[in-house]
Amino acid sequence: MKIYFDIDVIGGQIFGMTYATLELMKSFKASNEVINFVAGRKRNLIGHAEIMANYSFGVSVCPFPKKILKLSNMLGFAVENKFLGDYDYFIQVGLHQKRNIPKEKYVLFVHDTVGMRYPDLEAPFPDNAQQIIDSACLILTVSEFSRVEICHYFDVDFDKVEVVPNGCDFSRFKSYEKEELDKIRKKYSLEKPYLVCYGGKSPRKNIDFLIEGYKKLDIKNKPELVLFGQKINHENDVCGLRSLGYLSDDEVPKVLAGAMGMVFPSYYEGFGLPILEAFSCGVPVICSNQASLPEVSQGNAVYFDPFDVDDLIQKINLFVSDQKLRSDLVENGYKLVGDFSWQKMAGKLFDVLNDKKEET
Repeated sequence: MKIYFDIDVIGGQIFGMTYATLELMKSFKASNEVINFVAGRKRNLIGHAEIMANYSFGVSVCPFPKKILKLSNMLGFAVENKFLGDYDYFIQVGLHQKRNIPKEKYVLFVHDTVGMRYPDLEAPFPDNAQQIIDSACLILTVSEFSRVEICHYFDVDFDKVEVVPNGCDFSRFKSYEKEELDKIRKKYSLEKPYLVCYGGKSPRKNIDFLIEGYKKLDIKNKPELVLFGQKINHENDVCGLRSLGYLSDDEVPKVLAGAMGMVFPSYYEGFGLPILEAFSCGVPVICSNQASLPEVSQGNAVYFDPFDVDDLIQKINLFVSDQKLRSDLVENGYKLVGDFSWQKMAGKLFDVLNDKKEET
């Protein structure tokens, strides 16, 4: 199968939806032809080109600015197709712009509808989002939760939306030898037991809520709270709070693997990939009971209400004090995560696309 992926213009830090798409493309490429499509002036695509080269993806560049393409699409000119040749499907990740692609080949991958659910806090979806949805033959998403959300916010048949979950990179997220963990602990002065949390600037990541609860947590042998990702400003105000900032791809799984547990306080996620990564590293999870997180964790977590600080404090206390609980979560996590390799998800994508082709 020959597939184009359109992730819009990417560069700089790779995380979230972009990271997941690149991993899916990499696994899909093992048995199929994968080409990245990008539109824009080449001088604005340097970072994008470097990332694609690192992943060894071919790139098809449509050298027209977004505004020109948008105007040409409004006028009915199929400019994009002049750069594509023969292919099976064109998969556009997100609703950044309507591409003039034949409907029978146009697939949208919508990871979540956060721009519809929280338009005042997140980048809103474009005004023509419904039109983009209508122009595709198939909508892909990463969870049953997101599938329901898409059908709630858009006029689309439930059967037109298919779920292809995220996977986990087992070569990075795994159990590490004590020597390697000791090195990362020494580098970041992580001598004490700690809980770890993936940071993020979005309000839905709920980091301030977590810090508020941690500040009030009064228990014996209180672990440190280690955040990585975007640097925060509370570190000097809260005893035991550590903010490491952005870590390298090599360091993230090691800091995670060395933790007593991972806390995931977000109240809206289309999937929640850190849960799988924690499972794969043998780290138990305490997380929000909202959105897709119970679905992804499959009951294998300690859950709290992400709007109730007292509940958070109570659940952290339970989590820290009950060694058997944590051991059971680790054992079950290893079993559950095995079904989420990127190779299996690439196979799922192939099956969905192949079934669609047979329908037509």
